[in-house]
Amino acid sequence: MPASPEKKKNTRAKILDSAFELFKNNSVHSTAVDDVVKSAGVAKGTFYLYFKDKYDLLDHLVLDKSSDMIVEAFNNSFNDPDAPLPEKVDAFADCVMDELSSNREITALLQKNLSRCLTSLDKTGSESLKAVYDEVKREIVKMGVSKDDADKRIYFVTDLLGSVCCDAIVNGEPFELDAVRAPLKNAIRSILFFGGESLDK
Repeated sequence: MPASPEKKKNTRAKILDSAFELFKNNSVHSTAVDDVVKSAGVAKGTFYLYFKDKYDLLDHLVLDKSSDMIVEAFNNSFNDPDAPLPEKVDAFADCVMDELSSNREITALLQKNLSRCLTSLDKTGSESLKAVYDEVKREIVKMGVSKDDADKRIYFVTDLLGSVCCDAIVNGEPFELDAVRAPLKNAIRSILFFGGESLDK
């Protein structure tokens, strides 16, 4: 009898959770598939039903963690329908920065790939993330921006946010997070609301 969708979901989550703990404590390089299946309490064959190899597992882990973070940050910052969009965007950026700062192991795991979940929406399978993406895109399109340009702006913002935060939090260089927080939010506003137009025009 085939496993139910709920059981499959739970098994996948168990493998991902075990891998995250092992990657966090021992590094990705030092963790083998055998370690993951032993920790998750599943057969090796079961692992390969869900993931091609350790690096495919890491890819899915990055997608899941970044998706969860973006959805949570959105829910915490876009919950007031009367708040102006720039304030919501600032709150969103602060939420992501705070989450990455307080979970350094996730930041190290993401390795600047916060935007991956948005460029791989079909791969994440997250309806919550898709709903967040569509909502933000609608807000940007309301400003008179084309859908294609809105997609680009969202990508630029998440990629910039992930990259700068990773450097600041994991490496502490070239700047600490507190030093880049305000300029980073200004850059995000510029990209979203002005398209990051060149000053040379």
